[in-house]
Amino acid sequence: MERMDKPIDEVVPILLNLHGNKTGVSKVPLGDVAISMVNCIEAMHNNGNLFVDVKTENFMLARSSSSNAASFKKSSSKKSSSNVGQLVRLIDFGLVERFGDMSTSKHRENLHPDAQLVGTPTYASLNVSSGHTVSRRDDLESVGYIISELILMLITSGGKKKNENVLPWSRAKSDEEVFRIKSQEMDKSKRSKSKLFTALKSCGADSIMIKYFSVVQSLSYAEKPDYDLYRTLLKKLVVSVESGGAKKKSASAASPKKKAAAKSPARRTSARRKHQADDEDSDVEMVDEENVENRKKAASGSTSSSSKKQKVSVGKESAKAPRRTKRSTTKSRTIGTQTDVEVINVDDSDDDDDMDWEKVEASASEESKGASSKGKGILKLDIIEGPHKGEDISIGGECQDTVIVGRDTESSATKKDTTKFSISKDSSVSAVHAKFVINTKSSVSSCRVTDMSSSSSDGTFINGSCLASGKSKQAFVNDKIKIGESTFQIKKA
Repeated sequence: MERMDKPIDEVVPILLNLHGNKTGVSKVPLGDVAISMVNCIEAMHNNGNLFVDVKTENFMLARSSSSNAASFKKSSSKKSSSNVGQLVRLIDFGLVERFGDMSTSKHRENLHPDAQLVGTPTYASLNVSSGHTVSRRDDLESVGYIISELILMLITSGGKKKNENVLPWSRAKSDEEVFRIKSQEMDKSKRSKSKLFTALKSCGADSIMIKYFSVVQSLSYAEKPDYDLYRTLLKKLVVSVESGGAKKKSASAASPKKKAAAKSPARRTSARRKHQADDEDSDVEMVDEENVENRKKAASGSTSSSSKKQKVSVGKESAKAPRRTKRSTTKSRTIGTQTDVEVINVDDSDDDDDMDWEKVEASASEESKGASSKGKGILKLDIIEGPHKGEDISIGGECQDTVIVGRDTESSATKKDTTKFSISKDSSVSAVHAKFVINTKSSVSSCRVTDMSSSSSDGTFINGSCLASGKSKQAFVNDKIKIGESTFQIKKA
């Protein structure tokens, strides 16, 4: 098994180390790296598979004696640049699908406009975002967005600092907003107003990327891509990088204007939760303004001991108010993706703040029926295999957002808004084996699955891929989760 060394975006400092100049303009070849990504996707397609979740995080650089940026020598820059491309690898095959019927060799049907959005919206093709079934053309369009992202990183960060979320739609707050911005940016008739292509033009990469996107997006649903044509186009990809690239005016068009926004991506929420988030933010601003005014009054008062005490009191109040009023947000680039999250046990869950702990009693009927009769949920966990086949439990909506599953869930202490679902007939599962938490902050129906099994059990599997102990991954409608001898399938309630 080959060991991975670093994520694909680390090619930015490596290539700048090879080709960068302290002053003036540097010519940085990105063609070999781009071609290697296309080669990885072609290998998947040649085996009848679609990668589906093509994104920056799923490309890595393999370990090599020369993979460290400092170890590359400028004297052999041409050879070293090519070597970097040879280290590109594709990882995380959790959402891989077949695009054809193995028995008939026919391409699968396009379910447009009702196909489910699968993968990462930031890198999803326009066709997939608008309801088409994923095909080979969509994997390649996603590669184009990754290449564009690497180009923007080269010209905006100068390799000095990792600069994420540089695509114009990276900070969108919902999948709908991602699609709207991306559609505007990729519209050929509005290309002169596109922040993305304006930035690409500033570094001389626009003509190649325009041709690439044009060819890929013109493919029909079942058409086989011309991989040799893409390699020929991308081979000439060279990025002009000015010293201190972040200062370049045209490049800055693709980056956020406000410095405050650069600290972390905006929280992705669905439209129905937007107003609630706005209300919370306005409350924090009012509290902060009031605290500033109080501190001014305290500072202008006398220096007596009483006024000093008053000033200290106001200071403490101002420090507590924002934390009490506004919830902290989690830094995340994507929604609906399989992202590892460190989880220790059920007591350490961070799904809700300031909740009281208590043991929730479940009746025998609730254990057999999944307690779904208490209200209408958003998703439903159907047991399709195992000794509890035919049972189900609803999650979200009028039901609880969190469900823990195991052989003896009553033995555990959980938060009061958690439903316990016992599969006592399955002797191969742990007392508390897995946790399901529905994602209510996105228009994409999904839930986070966390492995909580003991070392003596078989673990937790999502679509055949085993979760590491204590880790979490996002699962979507129709995904299958195997726990012991029981197989759950996520469905819309």
